[in-house]
Amino acid sequence: MNDRRSAAAHFATIDVLRGLAALFVACLHIRETTWVGEREFWSTHPSWLSVDALLAVLSAPAMFGSFGVSAFFVISGYCIHRAHAVKLSQDRTYRVDSGRFWVRRLIRIYPALTAALLITLLCDSISGHLVPGFYKLGDLSPASFLINLAALEGLFSQPYGSNGPLWTLAIEIQLYAVYPLVFLLRRRLGIHRTLALALGLTVLSWLVFERHGLSLFASYQFAWVLGAYLADRETTAPHAPVGRIVGWGGALAILGGCAVFVALSQYLAFQIWAVGFAMVLARLVERPLRMGPIAAVFRQLGHFSYSLYAIHLPLVVLATCVLFDGRKQGSLVPAVLILGGVLACAFAFHLLFERPFIAILASRSESSKRESANGVPAAVRPLND
Repeated sequence: MNDRRSAAAHFATIDVLRGLAALFVACLHIRETTWVGEREFWSTHPSWLSVDALLAVLSAPAMFGSFGVSAFFVISGYCIHRAHAVKLSQDRTYRVDSGRFWVRRLIRIYPALTAALLITLLCDSISGHLVPGFYKLGDLSPASFLINLAALEGLFSQPYGSNGPLWTLAIEIQLYAVYPLVFLLRRRLGIHRTLALALGLTVLSWLVFERHGLSLFASYQFAWVLGAYLADRETTAPHAPVGRIVGWGGALAILGGCAVFVALSQYLAFQIWAVGFAMVLARLVERPLRMGPIAAVFRQLGHFSYSLYAIHLPLVVLATCVLFDGRKQGSLVPAVLILGGVLACAFAFHLLFERPFIAILASRSESSKRESANGVPAAVRPLND
């Protein structure tokens, strides 16, 4: 019973972090799309004694919203690798069934991604009609649609329409595609050498691709394998304490990443954020969050974080064009109201295009467990990944 409670607290903490990361990214895009910005606001609102001033101060951290993307990659590496790391710790000859793994990832990702592309087409078509040439709108051509569907926009096009966050979903799909190879390296070389190779690949990819405006998985492999490293450590050294100093050190690293973001490089800040967040996650894996009312809200948000991430920006652009003719506002109150509407739409999207396919995967996993109990050989059992 204690193990079950511990596992429940563990996964609840992951959901809270997902919810926070998705909300952070959404707040960044809503703030920059609908609001005039810090400099113009404070030049016309010198007083701190107003609701608008309070919202401006409270929302200031949202300028670092891209931190949420870094957190997503670390969480993804942790969650994807964890089940396989457990199996490997029990059987050193264990191999990932690549075909079954990829099928499960396709079922999980592509229904919602396809729907998100179609919603982007609908929203941007309306936005473009209302405010022709609005700066957030992009390419809605069939070629761009297909390139985004193939998760290749970082190499051959821009994200579809106004939906800028799609580039990170493309990176995520590419990371899933190469995971069986990452696992093979882990099995043969160990997790520390695999992490070192991932770091080297990320540096090389930055030199060859990222500096020239091309984005692909290799540029973010290190962040993802950091999450896998935590999952591996959890199975190979479950009783080795992380310690409070690691969590606080991670928090300081995240703050350092914010400074680098402002002064030097967003890409370098991304990598520093990944290290810092991995340290915080390591501590939270050891000491899960208590599920108070606030944490419970973010946990529920984490359940539909993928939907929120996938569709929020076209909805924000549409709202800005419909309500304000594309003009940025001097108050953040409209941004808060738009956020509420976006959250409601994302939840509805989750119910329609995510939850049914999550149920399909859960059903397949239950079938796998029943077959395992009936003595079906491991080689033919579906993976519960």
